[in-house]
Amino acid sequence: MLGFGIVLPVLGLYAQRFGADALSVGLLVASYSLAQLVSAPILRRVSDRAGRRSVLVCSLLGFAAASLLTGLAGSLTVLLAGRLIGGAAAGSHSVALGAVTDLAGPEERPRLFGHLSSAYALGIALGAVLGGLAGAWNEDAPFLVAAALACVNAVAVWARVPGSTPAGRPAVATDPFGESGATVAAEGSGGEQPAAARSGSGLRTVRRQHVGYIAVGVVAVAAFSGFEATLALLGEQRFDFTLASASAAFATIGVGLVVVRVVLVGPVTRRLGDERTVRWGLGGVAAGLAVLAAAATPAVLVVALVLLVLGHGLLIPALWTGVAMVAAAQDRGTVLRTQQTAGALARVVGPVLAGLLFDRLAPGAAYLFGAALVVVAAAVLVPVANASTGRAQGPADKVTGE
Repeated sequence: MLGFGIVLPVLGLYAQRFGADALSVGLLVASYSLAQLVSAPILRRVSDRAGRRSVLVCSLLGFAAASLLTGLAGSLTVLLAGRLIGGAAAGSHSVALGAVTDLAGPEERPRLFGHLSSAYALGIALGAVLGGLAGAWNEDAPFLVAAALACVNAVAVWARVPGSTPAGRPAVATDPFGESGATVAAEGSGGEQPAAARSGSGLRTVRRQHVGYIAVGVVAVAAFSGFEATLALLGEQRFDFTLASASAAFATIGVGLVVVRVVLVGPVTRRLGDERTVRWGLGGVAAGLAVLAAAATPAVLVVALVLLVLGHGLLIPALWTGVAMVAAAQDRGTVLRTQQTAGALARVVGPVLAGLLFDRLAPGAAYLFGAALVVVAAAVLVPVANASTGRAQGPADKVTGE
């Protein structure tokens, strides 16, 4: 995630040296997410057979090669190839979850999954800082730094991660979204299996009971990822952003998201509940995008970023919690994996659509369109999610207040 955080803020401005417009930048960002979406299940299955360590090391070395290819690119085609290879290597995030599942007992996994989630957010924030410092020195330097970090990490993984499952602990299929955020023991099976693996309802349950929450997540993630893909281009047009200042903006966003999720999410959701927190989060994202569309001074830009960070920082955890709460235990893994896949697809569509509107209409059009979609989601989809809450919880599943 350090490597991803280094590259994302500077990618748009870097691609302009090859004649890239906003749509091309959106396609570059989307290609990474698409390759990651395709490779994740493949790498997960390979790691079940070949071992987590081997797949993690190969993926890190692949990410290093992709970063080098990006930094030494001589054309937009080579740059796209580097993004595709990097995204495919980044599919190993699910393998890291599998490593935690293998190495830790059930009681330790929720805490360690929380550490992984925090590491992802901190990696993006710190990566933006490193990318800004490196970019101030040389335009190619951020990509070379990302490659070096991936190589160092590959050595660390080879040295510290066991090559096989620890003795006495059976390898398990990875599902970090089962009961208590980890996996659920399968009685009499001699091991563990994901809650979703025992579900008989499958995607029919997802479509019937949880489509509201999933659709809200798709809209919000698409709008936010479109904003991320085009922010550097907007900053260059209106505020004379350089590689360093674009990285500083992304670093501020990353740190802000970490602070919101660590400090505010718990108290706010306890006070408002998941549904109202989702509404407030959607409101913050919509307001931030609308303000950003009209931002003509640095002060207004800061207001827009604050609204976006508050809204997105509150929204995503509340959505995940809301889905987990309304899903029956045997369906939780399937539903949350479906939401995760839908979010990945949104990260493919969002940057492309934002880049197209940015180029064909006006820079602000991308953000106004995103704001409008988020408002519609708040007005139409959240009541659907609320109604499905009542259907998903039978008498045995209702919250007791404990």
